[in-house]
Formats: sequence, structure tokens, C-alpha cells
Amino acid sequence: MADPDISGFPGPNGLAIGLTDYDFGPSLDHNDFSGELSKQPPEVIQTIPSLMPAVDEDGNERSGIPSLLHAAPLGIYTGRPASLGSS
Repeated sequence: MADPDISGFPGPNGLAIGLTDYDFGPSLDHNDFSGELSKQPPEVIQTIPSLMPAVDEDGNERSGIPSLLHAAPLGIYTGRPASLGSS
């Protein structure tokens, strides 16, 4: 995660929540979660890491087709409340 630094606001901590893969027993169909949960509590098989898109210096994703708003923005989109802006 390489979001731009905005003074006065905390940045991301670089951690993304992964997906936990559980084993609920052999009688459970994992594709549609039908069947019987025969193993409680379930065993954790693995933690699948989250993949994050690469970002440019403005914090916009670099993958895929760029949005028209990124090429010709109407304003900035930082989530910063208007009351904290300059007066």
C-alpha cells in the first residue's frame, strides 16, 4: 500500500486482512456450503494473503483501464472534510 502522505491524517499501516480457509470436515461441500459441519471448531488450513493493486503517486490504481476522471479530474477525492480545508 503506497497511498500518498496527507499531512495531519494517519496513513495506512500496510496491513491487509487475509482470507482464512477453514476445514469443517469431510461431509461439507465447500462450493455451496451444503452438507454437515462435522468438525467444530473448524481447523484453519491456511490464510490466503490479500492482493492489493499497485498505486501511482496520487494513490490511484495503476492496473486496468484508467478512469476518465483520473485523466481529467473535476476535483480531488481525498475524503478530507470541507471544514478542515483552508478558509
